[in-house]
Amino acid sequence: MEDCKIVFEDLKQRKKYRYITFKINDEKTCIEVDKIGDKNETFEDFKRCMLQDLARYAVFDYDAKKDGKTGNLGFISWVDDQANVTTKMLYACTKQTLKDKLQLTAEWQITSPDEFTEEEMPAKWKK
Repeated sequence: MEDCKIVFEDLKQRKKYRYITFKINDEKTCIEVDKIGDKNETFEDFKRCMLQDLARYAVFDYDAKKDGKTGNLGFISWVDDQANVTTKMLYACTKQTLKDKLQLTAEWQITSPDEFTEEEMPAKWKK
């Protein structure tokens, strides 16, 4: 989990990335960094990346394109309605641990690809 925090700080403080996705490892023992999005990637790039899997967490920098500033970082929990019960439970039970480690409060919970649109993104991230 410490690796998650280090990569997150690179996004938050050093503005190196647009997003980070996290997953529960195959052994189901910890959360690890899955993918890192280049700072020039778009929301649509991010969405495609997330929808490749049935469940992931992510931190997305909404303001990465606006004057090079960051600040509107949000935590996203993606667990598709089609995921099996075990996956849903694992991601539900571990979500708060990652949020606490990253010290994030803004959250967007998505359970259907139809909800995964820039228009549906919480308004407070768009300020």
